[in-house]
Amino acid sequence: MNRDLLDALMALMAEQGIEELDHTENGVRVHLKRMEHSGAQAGRSVAIAPAQPAPPVPASDVISPEAALNPGPAQVEIAAPMVGVFYLASAPDAPPFVSEGDVVREGDTLYILEVMKTLNRVVAEFPCRIVRIVAGNGETVETGTPLFVVERLHDTDV
Repeated sequence: MNRDLLDALMALMAEQGIEELDHTENGVRVHLKRMEHSGAQAGRSVAIAPAQPAPPVPASDVISPEAALNPGPAQVEIAAPMVGVFYLASAPDAPPFVSEGDVVREGDTLYILEVMKTLNRVVAEFPCRIVRIVAGNGETVETGTPLFVVERLHDTDV
């Protein structure tokens, strides 16, 4: 999927007032969701966190332009869906949710993203094997920051 198509999809969403869009092309799925904008960051997506802890949020399998041009065998880059602090475990002394080489089922927790003092568990949208953990624990990430490189698996492989 190329950058021009992503730009066109986002422009269509803005023109038509579409809040959420799911598009699949050549086996690559992109899920886009509009966020509210802040005056200080016009043109940039900003998440407004709920007052109560949110239910698990599916991880977006966003693919960077570089990965889209040079994909590995069934490898997908999972990127941050919004600005926040990335945590691999539920507490500093707790084991990580996933480690490199782990096989993850759809719905399993991958990480926690802290957004405006709210901790959001982010789950896998598809079965996969963790190839590489890109982001560091406790690191502040921007929307689209690569977090993991994973290998897509079929349900029968898990």
